[in-house]
Amino acid sequence: MNEKENIMQRIFSVLSLLMISSGAMAEIRTGLWEITINGKIEGMPHAMPTQVQQQCFTDENMLPKPPHSDDCVMKSDGLQGNRIEWTATCHSPQGKAVGTGFMDFNGNTMEGGTEMVMNGPHGTMKVVTTVAGKYLGKCK
Repeated sequence: MNEKENIMQRIFSVLSLLMISSGAMAEIRTGLWEITINGKIEGMPHAMPTQVQQQCFTDENMLPKPPHSDDCVMKSDGLQGNRIEWTATCHSPQGKAVGTGFMDFNGNTMEGGTEMVMNGPHGTMKVVTTVAGKYLGKCK
């Protein structure tokens, strides 16, 4: 293979990778999702009650809304293929919580999780959640 063919082969390889990456991104469906959240506070014997919520994901906002908290600042760490990752800082009367989360989308389903550390009047607690979702259709 001559040098020109070698360069063309490299360019083709890079373009192929870009097309595969953008194809993976297309797996993240915008629209209305039902999200089921199961959580546990480390060191506690019982799990937290399961929470089910619906959320509309758009091209502009693919970050989940934490249940029962309008005082959270969510920052996306970016979209990588079919995965979105974020960091969160939440404030409540019980204290401040800081953590990370991710969601992996696969067509009409999604799964993920979060880890949050809360510092409050009763000390430090770590909350670990699992998240599962299913696509319901267009946003209402």
